Amino acid sequence: MNYVPSGCGLFAMLRKDHAHKIPGKYIVSGITEVKHRGSDRGAGYAMFNLNDNNYYIRAFSNKDIKKDLEMLGINVIKSYKINLNGIKDRCYDVSINNNMMSLEMINNELWNDKSRIYSYGRLNVMKGVGYPEDIARLYKIEELSADMWLAHTRQPTNSPGNLPFWSHPFSSFNVAIVHNGDISSFGSNARYVESLGIKSLVGTDSEVVSYLFNDLVNKNGVLNAVRILSGASMDLKRSYKNAMLDGPYSMAIGYDSGDDLYLIAMVDKHKFRPLYIGEDDDYYYAASEISQITEISKNALIWPLPAGSYFIASMHRGIISGIKGNINVSFNGEYDIDASGIPYNEINNEIKRLNKNSVSIINVHGHKYIGMGLRNLNIKIYGNPGNCLANVNDNNNIEVFGNVLDDCGDAMSSGNIFIHGSAGDSLGQAMSGGSIYVKNSTQARTGIQMRSYLNVPYIVIGDTFGDYLGEYMAGGRIIVLGNKHTGRFIGTGMLSGKIYINGRINHENIGIKNDDKRLLMALKTLKKFDKNIKINDYIKNDDNLNIEYRKLNNEELKEVSMHVKVYDEHFKTSYINKIKNRFTIISGKH
Repeated sequence: MNYVPSGCGLFAMLRKDHAHKIPGKYIVSGITEVKHRGSDRGAGYAMFNLNDNNYYIRAFSNKDIKKDLEMLGINVIKSYKINLNGIKDRCYDVSINNNMMSLEMINNELWNDKSRIYSYGRLNVMKGVGYPEDIARLYKIEELSADMWLAHTRQPTNSPGNLPFWSHPFSSFNVAIVHNGDISSFGSNARYVESLGIKSLVGTDSEVVSYLFNDLVNKNGVLNAVRILSGASMDLKRSYKNAMLDGPYSMAIGYDSGDDLYLIAMVDKHKFRPLYIGEDDDYYYAASEISQITEISKNALIWPLPAGSYFIASMHRGIISGIKGNINVSFNGEYDIDASGIPYNEINNEIKRLNKNSVSIINVHGHKYIGMGLRNLNIKIYGNPGNCLANVNDNNNIEVFGNVLDDCGDAMSSGNIFIHGSAGDSLGQAMSGGSIYVKNSTQARTGIQMRSYLNVPYIVIGDTFGDYLGEYMAGGRIIVLGNKHTGRFIGTGMLSGKIYINGRINHENIGIKNDDKRLLMALKTLKKFDKNIKINDYIKNDDNLNIEYRKLNNEELKEVSMHVKVYDEHFKTSYINKIKNRFTIISGKH
């Protein structure tokens, strides 16, 4: 078959204290929803049950390692095996001792024979080579239930996929991880793990993270372990610099502390990989795409995890760390399409079949590509549409009573989009015309590569914005009416156009500033570095931006007020009274 790299897919669920155990069919349904993100090169599941006094050791090995385990003082209660493609998956129920490093010594020997202990502890990992549904059938996942589940579908990037060693989840004692992305800090992270005495690694960054977290959580507790991994702990940064993660990633971690279960979700500081958090009356969720959650819970609150952030919830304590945000969507009245029974990519065909100029759609939960290939229509959407809403929008007027996910309005040239909630990453990417109005917040890279063509495009934001607002902007206008300025690196690489932000912005958050000390240290390692040349001759900060803090002039007032009036009319707000405030105005010098 042809493999089309699209990034791995992950899914995780944790039950709340009062809820029943999570049926295996839910986790299978959720990960199968993003089958397109992976391939037949690997998938797997991890199940956690609190107060399960059993310990499990699982190994991929054609040799029975029962005697090896007993020589280490591990009492094997029972064992069974599953035949995989060319290798056996052996599971041992054991009475375990505290000498976990002995298992790593066995792994050093087993790996020479292409065998490996891949899971040990109170959790149970089941993985192999195939699609998620293949592995689910093999291990009869739908017949199982658990307090917490993790699942993964794999698109190999930097390691093989012909044997199950490289499939996710990866585990280290009572920790399991599923991951999407590439950890560029793998080298330093692996050296940290090797310093713990762990020498046998299969060579994937995900495996290293599982060992890292297991060590960090035992030494520092859950919250500090997460803060160290994400680079958020400045006080522990020096001590654990080789344990911090870098590079594009999203991940979910499951951890059994013995008295509680923890679900942890993390994204990198630039959010190069998507991750969504969900919550309903019974469960917490972490997912690569919103449709995974809505496939199980139509009424779940769902929100994107902001760049560089993390989410922590436990079965007993609830949400420990992480923001929560969504809006409830309700509808009473006549409608044209009920999306609840329609596949995620079939909404546009339903709209075409109606042959109407105005269409109302209800129960939209993660449906993608709505509006693409359509023109001159008025579309009202009740719910939370998925990725790529109104891409290449051709004079459609689209109103969303809910949140929208990533890549909304990409390359649109005309028409209007009104969003009564918040928007995900890359809103209005490369748009060259039309207008987008967002009542609440937007995530990273809003207006990236925005440009003017026949008309000037506009994006109006009512609340906060993520990092890299207006990155590589080459025309158009972005107007931010809120004054809770959260984003950094505003206008990075901006060539032309204007960004209006209500209130004063710290200049440190505009563009990218060079770290003079680190750059000087790097330059001094060069053989031909001339110590007589001043550092300023080497450093070129982003000085291609005009930055002003002032009231709008008459021409700007006329331009901005026209779009703020439209905003107020649709969202029933009164921002028009604030446009005489002082704004930070950013524009390119080109």
